[in-house]
Amino acid sequence: MTADNYHTIVVERFTAVARVTLSRPDKRNAMNPRMHEEMAHALPQLIDDPAVRVIVITGAGTTFCAGADIKEYFRDLENQPQERRRITELARHWMWDVLALAGKPTIAMVNGHCFGGGLLVSLACDIVVSSDRAVFGLPEINWGHLPGGAASLKTIEAMGSRKALYYALTGESFDAATALREGLVTRVVPHEQLDEQVNKLSSSLASKSPLALQAIKEIYRAAPAVGMAHIHDLVQAKLDQLRMRDTSGLRERGMDEFITGKLRTTGQEGQ
Repeated sequence: MTADNYHTIVVERFTAVARVTLSRPDKRNAMNPRMHEEMAHALPQLIDDPAVRVIVITGAGTTFCAGADIKEYFRDLENQPQERRRITELARHWMWDVLALAGKPTIAMVNGHCFGGGLLVSLACDIVVSSDRAVFGLPEINWGHLPGGAASLKTIEAMGSRKALYYALTGESFDAATALREGLVTRVVPHEQLDEQVNKLSSSLASKSPLALQAIKEIYRAAPAVGMAHIHDLVQAKLDQLRMRDTSGLRERGMDEFITGKLRTTGQEGQ
């Protein structure tokens, strides 16, 4: 599989920023088996590419992602348990082993409806920037189903168990302001400024030290499990690792510029 024959996603590179667009607009970008295969192929390539420093995930048209394609994912695979398990594992893998654990900053640019599995894609990213027109929800109960995969765990982590359970039980949708208040998104911006704001944010992140960004992600991912007893040891270990890996001297130059007042607040070129 190559980028040229992707049918359900579009991969674009803008210098140090890569954008992956879920592209089934006629199906509201619902995830079918082929999309899972293509995401599992494209994301590792972007993560392994040293020229790519930030990855943005968004949706084509007016929708981010409507969740799973009910026909292709549930109906068509109803009597194919082995294939269904394969696709389910593939979806879990690219979301939580690849996207969520990427050593590079990832941004979900939520441009419209974000339901079910689409909500999980956004939660697998580090930062979620949402249009003020976006709508969120876990609608599975409305057709006698339940939120799949890691939906329960990830929405509980973000919203708390009471709110997460409420939306799972009722299937109610909610707006971007509610998603921000409940901790599901990082920022909400006017719809017409969404592209501009995400470009500005991704450019800023791309200008920073990739080694430091990776270390920060690893610390924040491990911190809840490590706890106060060992957090200082973890941070010190990461500082030592950063010192050893920074062969370009970026860290030392940054400290010098900070001390002398020359450090740019918007970030500096990473090496």
